[in-house]
Amino acid sequence: MSTLEALAAALESVLGSTALLTGSAAAAYAIDGVAPSMAVLPADAEQVAAVLRLAGEQQMTVFPRGGGSHTWLGQTPQQADLVLSVQRLQQQLAYEPADMTTTVQAGVRMTDLQQTLGQSGQFLALDPPLTPTTTIGGVVAANKSGPRRLLYGTARDVLLGLTVVTLDGKRTRVGGRVVKNVTGYDMNKLYIGSLGTLAVLVEMTLKLHPLPPGEATIGVEYAHDADLLPLLQAILHLPLRLNSLELLNGAACAALAADTGVPMAQRSSMLLVRLEGAPEVLQSQERRLRDTLRRTVLRQPPAVYLWS
Repeated sequence: MSTLEALAAALESVLGSTALLTGSAAAAYAIDGVAPSMAVLPADAEQVAAVLRLAGEQQMTVFPRGGGSHTWLGQTPQQADLVLSVQRLQQQLAYEPADMTTTVQAGVRMTDLQQTLGQSGQFLALDPPLTPTTTIGGVVAANKSGPRRLLYGTARDVLLGLTVVTLDGKRTRVGGRVVKNVTGYDMNKLYIGSLGTLAVLVEMTLKLHPLPPGEATIGVEYAHDADLLPLLQAILHLPLRLNSLELLNGAACAALAADTGVPMAQRSSMLLVRLEGAPEVLQSQERRLRDTLRRTVLRQPPAVYLWS
């Protein structure tokens, strides 16, 4: 019996036959195009620990996987013995709306989590590009964020605590379940962006934020690169509730025009300014921004668009 066959037999005894995938079924869990010999779908942290312990004894390479949205990150592996998917770890273990914290398993999908939190008027302030299968564990392991990081920060700013399993099958908890919990080294940050190379993330406690009462996005399209600096200086000096500030090139502007159906002036670049607040606050911020743009000295007046 080969080493892989021995490992497969041991894993099947722990997980059951339905949670052990081989052949074409395992190929669906390829890492950057490299198909694994096996893929496993543990149901809880104890099974994750057992899988890692068995793989470690056989000196097999293990690749943790969430929803598969970020498997292209990092160096392409030469081979993949075993992919460990956390897709079955989908429980919300704790949720304290009054404390604005939640503890979830790594396989919880981002879209499902945001929908659950939204029912209580809250959200997780991470907004990376999502697919329906993107998991919170994958987002943290890949350190993915989005435009809202300007106001709310990245995973470093919302992750309060972690439970991880190392290759020898040991479970370790770092951080805590409350906002003010740091004593000693802040080990959470060690695992953020580690891509599963240090340990498998199985549970995480996250800080939440209230959903903003409203948002408005203003597009400032300009023609000359020299106008970017005065535009940025004018916008950033205003007392705005600014949660995002993104720069689009010409191709992105064309894609935005096609997606929204808004005819644009077809200039070279655009600043997207996203504001948040109550409706009357948004109107006041928008007026203030437009007045400032009219007074800003540029080579050519910008074209301004509004999306609410």
